Amino acid sequence: MKKETVIVIGAGIAGLVAAKELSAYFDVVILEALSRFGGRIDTITDSGFSLPVESGAEFVHGQAENSIELLEEAKLSYQPVEGTFYKITKGRLMKQEEMVQGWDILLSKMAGLREDMTLQQFLSTYFEGERNAEIRKQAIAFAEGFDIAAIEKVSVQSLYKEWSDQSGDNRVDGGYSKLVEYLVEECRKMGCTLITNSIVKEIDWTGEQVLVKTLNNIIYGGEYCVVTASVGILQSATSKSAITFTPALPEYMSAFHQIGFGNVVKVVLEFTEVLWDKDAGFFFSDEQFPTWWTQLPMEVPLLTGWAGGPAADLLKELNEAELLDVAIRSVSSIFNLSIEDIQKKIKAAQVFNWHNEPFTAGAYSYHLPETPEALDILTLPVGGKLYFAGEGLYSGSHPGTVEAAIVSAKDVAGRLKKDKFNSIASFI
Repeated sequence: MKKETVIVIGAGIAGLVAAKELSAYFDVVILEALSRFGGRIDTITDSGFSLPVESGAEFVHGQAENSIELLEEAKLSYQPVEGTFYKITKGRLMKQEEMVQGWDILLSKMAGLREDMTLQQFLSTYFEGERNAEIRKQAIAFAEGFDIAAIEKVSVQSLYKEWSDQSGDNRVDGGYSKLVEYLVEECRKMGCTLITNSIVKEIDWTGEQVLVKTLNNIIYGGEYCVVTASVGILQSATSKSAITFTPALPEYMSAFHQIGFGNVVKVVLEFTEVLWDKDAGFFFSDEQFPTWWTQLPMEVPLLTGWAGGPAADLLKELNEAELLDVAIRSVSSIFNLSIEDIQKKIKAAQVFNWHNEPFTAGAYSYHLPETPEALDILTLPVGGKLYFAGEGLYSGSHPGTVEAAIVSAKDVAGRLKKDKFNSIASFI
């Protein structure tokens, strides 16, 4: 008996995992807008650096069970991220031995909330005044930097779920794209059809088949469709990467707007020599690129700079040369070296502005207080044939991560298989 067809939109980690999970039961066609696979995973290996660098996802965050399981299945090794935290305090770069005083009180108060609210509302309600200035600053820095969230929008309950479940991070040896390569190979072995440079413009789910039309007027038909486009794309109605649904899905599109989606600007600088103490892992500051990290346990003179959320929004319109200038000024200030000294020591440099990536339209998602109700809608299939997956549709303690994308993809693949076999059983 001929297998039914599933069309997967997007060959990022969610699309590839969904395709792999479904390929034993369906004919799978993957349509990817870019000329490469991986989406927000993209390891750069040919830009003058002495080791692979990550333009997007870089860390395996915390106890990411599904990610670790997949890495081990792919026989890919990974190393724990190491190093001491340093922070600019009173104009000096000093070791940060522990979290700011009162962090445990903050988490306890977050845990006790019966009704969700934004971080801005929470801090102004429970941590107002000069005596709480430092804890407010730390909480805002975490939310804006790590979670790339606007404090007037982000959910406190979602932040608590994440912040209270912190543990060590890892890096994939040779780069995260090794995992993408493995998944692409597995999908091909299972008979999946993978098509790049295929920009989806319309998904028509009116008939017995879902019809997917691309920018170059090719139409693909399948009994089911799994859409793994980013929240940023699905919130867009006018960009060249926008997708039209026929019939329209106003309830679903409204639900996508109840999920936060932030920007990131990353810069990677390799120097001719190490400019920092050899035990350093991370640097935190109030510069325009406020966060930097080394490659420990690898001892190489390479720094990655990170501006997330509102900090990225302030930089997103700058061109690459302007962003590099800002990055150099930030490094100059953090290490108390002249701009001229920094420039002379740069061996390789590259900037990655995710706001300008047309087929992601930003970096990753965060929850608003209304997001749980939105996910109740978005995790339901449309007409029994159209499904959504991706890191933005995840509700666990690892939001905005590769782990989130993998979990969502597995959940959707499991639901689609269950729906199919339940429908077969109803005819027996």
